[in-house]
Amino acid sequence: MHELKKQTIDIINQINQDWVEEIRESIKEKRRPRSTEMMGKFSESMKKLDESFRVAEERIYSKKKKKF
Repeated sequence: MHELKKQTIDIINQINQDWVEEIRESIKEKRRPRSTEMMGKFSESMKKLDESFRVAEERIYSKKKKKF
């Protein structure tokens, strides 16, 4: 569970960092932030998060099955 929490926090931090970088670049280049690109990055992060939860569920259920 500790690993899942760490992975979740890491993914949230990455999402935040992606936005910060995009906003900085858009200010530097005097343009609007690229929201379509950012949503694509967000979707990729959500896929990683979903995979982390799937792996955690598999580990939990496999441990429960071994006990019986």
